Amino acid sequence: MDLGLKGRTALVVAASKGMGKACAMGLCAEGARVVMCARGEADLKTAADDVRAKTGGETLAVQADANKPDDIARVGASSPSSRARSSSPSKGSSSRTASVRPSRVSSRPSPTRSRRMASP
Repeated sequence: MDLGLKGRTALVVAASKGMGKACAMGLCAEGARVVMCARGEADLKTAADDVRAKTGGETLAVQADANKPDDIARVGASSPSSRARSSSPSKGSSSRTASVRPSRVSSRPSPTRSRRMASP
């Protein structure tokens, strides 16, 4: 199945094991350039090498803690799409940029979700 990801850049956090690694594998198999990040550098590099070997795709491993704003900024600055934008801007080209603002995750459901969950 073609998901239209060829040449796009995807960011996967917690990518050194389990679901994160599986997501990176699937995205890379679809042709996306995958930026993988995790807190443990050794496991992350091993995972990135494994994804690259199995898919033949492009991966970039960046050690980072997604809960630390400085780490997230470093991941964004090192991604292939940000390097391409900063090194060769071309007139008339369009690019999408995302800004990441770390936030606290609440364990309480929103009032709207609470009402939906309570409805039969």
